[in-house]
Amino acid sequence: MKAIRIKNFRSILDSGNIEINNLNLLLGKNSSGKSSFLRLFPMFKQTVRNELRGPVLWFDESYDFGNYSNAYSRYAEKDGNIMFGFTIDFPRKKCSSEKCIDCFIYKYMSNPFMKDAIQGSLDIYLNADSKGTFLQKIEATVGLYNIVLSVNERNDNILIKINDNLYNDIRIKWKYNTRGILPDFAGDEDNPSKVISQIISKYLKKDKIELKYTEKEFRSLFSINSLSKKDIYTQFKRKKNNSFAKLITESMTFDDPEFSKICDSIIFINLMEFLLFMDKSISTDFTKSHYITPLRYSFTRYIRNKDLAVDNIDPSGKNVMEYILSLGEDDLKSYISFLETSLGISVTVEGKDENKSIYIQKDEEKDNIIDVGYGYSQILPIATMLWDVANKQHKCEFSETIVIEQPEIHLHPSMQADLVNLFINALNLSKEKDNPIKLILETHSSYLVNKLGRYIREEKLSSNDVSVYLFDKNQGITNITSTKFDNHGRIQRWPIGFLD
Repeated sequence: MKAIRIKNFRSILDSGNIEINNLNLLLGKNSSGKSSFLRLFPMFKQTVRNELRGPVLWFDESYDFGNYSNAYSRYAEKDGNIMFGFTIDFPRKKCSSEKCIDCFIYKYMSNPFMKDAIQGSLDIYLNADSKGTFLQKIEATVGLYNIVLSVNERNDNILIKINDNLYNDIRIKWKYNTRGILPDFAGDEDNPSKVISQIISKYLKKDKIELKYTEKEFRSLFSINSLSKKDIYTQFKRKKNNSFAKLITESMTFDDPEFSKICDSIIFINLMEFLLFMDKSISTDFTKSHYITPLRYSFTRYIRNKDLAVDNIDPSGKNVMEYILSLGEDDLKSYISFLETSLGISVTVEGKDENKSIYIQKDEEKDNIIDVGYGYSQILPIATMLWDVANKQHKCEFSETIVIEQPEIHLHPSMQADLVNLFINALNLSKEKDNPIKLILETHSSYLVNKLGRYIREEKLSSNDVSVYLFDKNQGITNITSTKFDNHGRIQRWPIGFLD
């Protein structure tokens, strides 16, 4: 995902495009809107992982935004919408791993909407009534095309516009009972080929004649290589064995207005496929996101081992011990090496039977985690998740995103600064594994920020890899501005009051 934009959401009337870089810092005072943005990731992750009757799962075990009325900004117009906008770059190559779960996305890359474009955007507009939240409008942009699908009421026929051209002859509805951001689309007959063949028959003035065709012929007709009407007509002329294509080219010329209407229907079918691609891409990005809460798990002296197989770190870090016990010998060595290099510590799990303890070793001393200061229990879930995500080997263009709220909590200033080592080592490890990750950090630590600036000044990190967003709330409304580090490692303008 390249960028996110939100409107009328809590204190944020319009965030503008927040581009997601390799390393992203959110800076600002308490209650300035940073968490509202960050927690979109767990909210949409829980949305796409469940089958819903609506577009958003506002609350679940991961995070709770309440409902639409709680989320809608009190400062927005009463008849407005909550808007979530997403910009994605289109992948240009297939994953090198045959086991990559995301390879299904590449089957859409022949879609003419994406053939020449390098990115697209998808905006969803939400509203609510007595039955709950519903999707009121979808707006997508790709290349020279702007597509708008909207309804006035829940489950009403959809109004379709492509580049301000209204399509009255195409009747579809959308309904939710699916995993993803977008709903399922269905024609009046729940059969796209039948619906479109009826439209084509109408334009051919053969509506009283039953057109006979095979599903293969129908699908071939819509496998167009270009959105140009002239190119489509030429392509139909070449499909001599397709009864649909032959009937169309024998009945009308390229300049025939009726052919233009047929083209619109065919382009619309490809539009539906493009929207499906966008939905799957965005849903995949949120599925591959990971969230760490600001207050992590408080470890005890003894932890009962349940012999659970763990492959993901809980947002609070409560399953860190089970995760360590699940690691194989080689992975355990890599994990410990990562901790030693980044933080100067080593971790072991010791104990008999089901009662285990986590031990932290620093220098020559080894102690139970509760005896070495509360900060270690707060940093260990962060370090473990970073290594886990960065160490994966699936060779996929789709990045994993790690969202961390206040990583510096309960840490001494020097260790706050050492967090930068942790982040940079995770980014470097992900590059070694050919598994790109992105980090989004909300912090109040000037020590962390200054250390990051120092590494940029020393050219250990490029300023182009770091984005900084300043959150400032004025009279209840959040303003978000983008800035960056200069080559000397200085943020060009600090948020007002950040260091006061």
